Amino acid sequence: GTTDEAVMKVRVDARLLRERIHNGFQSIKIASVSGDSMEPTLSHGDQVLIDTSYDRFVENAIYAIQQDGFLRFKRIQLKLDGSITVKSDGYPDVESYSAEETALFIVVGIVIPFKFGRFEV
Repeated sequence: GTTDEAVMKVRVDARLLRERIHNGFQSIKIASVSGDSMEPTLSHGDQVLIDTSYDRFVENAIYAIQQDGFLRFKRIQLKLDGSITVKSDGYPDVESYSAEETALFIVVGIVIPFKFGRFEV
């Protein structure tokens, strides 16, 4: 199928982005958050920047992962043995996955701590 791509110009502090983006701007994508599981950190409809050069979990952060055909945003805590815990900021429960299970996750990218929110005009 075809992919619709929108080009958007945004004024951003380049220094702030350079601190977070180590692999060049071509790996950066903008995605929309769907659902409220990551409230208050990410809200439904927020536009977030994802560095898609990350295809596995490398540090504790919020990641975009592909699950059941959906793009989901989850807070991932990486453990020394390769296992992870997965948390949604909006809910108290935490899921744990073994290193073997973790290897099966489809990591779309790491979320850069910079977001575009929606607002009423």
